Amino acid sequence: LPLMVNFVMKTACIFFIPTVILSMVSPMVIKLTLADLGKTGGVVGTIYAFSTVGAIFGTFMTGFYLILWFGTRMIVWLVAAVLLLTGILTWFSWTIPNKWKLSLKNLIVWTSIVVVVVVYTVPFQFRQSWQEDYTKESNYYTIRVLDIEDKIKVLSLDLLVQSYTIPGNPTFLKYDYLKIFEEVVRYLAKDNPTPRVLHLGGGGYSFPQYMQAVYPRSVNEVVEIDPAVTC
Repeated sequence: LPLMVNFVMKTACIFFIPTVILSMVSPMVIKLTLADLGKTGGVVGTIYAFSTVGAIFGTFMTGFYLILWFGTRMIVWLVAAVLLLTGILTWFSWTIPNKWKLSLKNLIVWTSIVVVVVVYTVPFQFRQSWQEDYTKESNYYTIRVLDIEDKIKVLSLDLLVQSYTIPGNPTFLKYDYLKIFEEVVRYLAKDNPTPRVLHLGGGGYSFPQYMQAVYPRSVNEVVEIDPAVTC
């Protein structure tokens, strides 16, 4: 399929049904809470106010803390588990006439509960067979460190390869642009044997390590927004 159609179809398959079900919560809560039509504005406003506050709080907590603590995959699993547990507890605690009676409606409900629990737990238990491996996940990237031939380590941020390095060999420069940097520095070092360099972005720290090894009197300052990349 074309790229955009491919993304739309995959996103729809994953999120359409959960989104439809979650969108039913607010109208259902309003219906159950609203006993007097004269209080419609207050009830609806209060419910959506709490919803908005929760959305804002969840956005900031996820962006600044939760992704760093748990990673996006674990957050998705935890959210699914909380929603599933909330639904089951609500079903058991809610006063519903004849909910324990043998009927087609109750049979469908119980079958749905069992199917959802099984569908949720089975992929999670066998997640090693389908989940992609990564070294670390930060607030900015999914960080992968891969070993390839000749003791070369590859740093990949999300799906973009950032650098190639050989531990213990700081003079190894893989990319052509780094070799151009090296030639520029070599030319400038003729007049300035103690160059001072500001590196915007650390990545695998290939060029800063090269500078420290070849020009030990040089001053190298690296600006890297993601501490996990440095670690």
